[in-house]
Amino acid sequence: MESSQVSEPTRTYGDGLSIAFELVGSPTIFGLFGFWLDRRLGFTPFLTITFAVLSLSTVVGLVIWRYKAQMRYDEAQRHAKAAARTVPPSRWERRAMELEAELEAEMAAKEHTSAQHGAVNKSVSNDAMNAIDATHGHGAEVFP
Repeated sequence: MESSQVSEPTRTYGDGLSIAFELVGSPTIFGLFGFWLDRRLGFTPFLTITFAVLSLSTVVGLVIWRYKAQMRYDEAQRHAKAAARTVPPSRWERRAMELEAELEAEMAAKEHTSAQHGAVNKSVSNDAMNAIDATHGHGAEVFP
C-alpha cells in the first residue's frame, strides 16, 4: 500500500510507534554495547552510561528535527490548500463583470470605427489643404 493511500490516523499511529521504539531501543542497544565494552576492558559502567546518554540525546534531537520538518510541511500544505480555494463571485459581482465586459467591447468597437473614420477624414482634409495651398500659390504639397 502506498503512503498516500494510508489514512491519517494509521500513519500517525505508525509514526508514534516508530518514535517510541527509537527512544527506547537505541539507548538500550548502545547501552548494552557499552556494558559489553566495560566488561571486556574492565572499566566501571562509564561506557554503558556514555553510550546510552549519547544515543538518547541523538534520538531526541532527531525526533525534534523530524517534528519541526513535519510542522513546516503541514503548514505549507495548509497554505497551498487555502491559496487554491477560491470564493465564487456573488450574483452582483458577476453582473458587474458582465457589464464591464460589455462596456469594454463597446469602447473597442467605437475606437475601431473612429480610427477608420479618422484615417479617411485625415486623408480628405489633407487633400483639401493641399488644394487650398495650391490655389494660394504655395505650389508644393505641404501635407502628405
